[in-house]
Amino acid sequence: MVVLQGYYIHTCPKMRYKADYRPSDLLCADSLQWVRFTPALSAALDAQPFLLLAQQPGASVMANAAYERQQQRQQQARWRVAGGRHVAPEGELAAQQVLLMRQRAPWGAVKQLLGESGDGNMVERLEEEVVTWMGVTGPVSSRCILFLPVDGQH
Repeated sequence: MVVLQGYYIHTCPKMRYKADYRPSDLLCADSLQWVRFTPALSAALDAQPFLLLAQQPGASVMANAAYERQQQRQQQARWRVAGGRHVAPEGELAAQQVLLMRQRAPWGAVKQLLGESGDGNMVERLEEEVVTWMGVTGPVSSRCILFLPVDGQH
């Protein structure tokens, strides 16, 4: 069962009762991550009322699912559709994770390394595969890794 207790101001004595409920989490204003409220964190807040909670030694940090969903929606809104295919926003192509010769890396880094090897045709072919795959999968592609086979590899 989840009980939302609303705001908690550590320096307000009338709100201190909220700290007695366990488990209890506080939202770090800087990282927007949930941090488990522990006696150690309470002592740190006693010493210094304004802290970056997620950066405290021993802080138990959890993902903020609502914030992550908002980020995903914003990312999806940047994609557009043209000719029946998704078109990735600027920078997404270079950041797309690929698996090439058992190595995971962003496509931009792989492209640079392959370009230095002098095989421009292979770079163009692989980039075409990445663009096509991203066009079919859309925003979901940022959470996936594309396997790029090198000739003779399946």
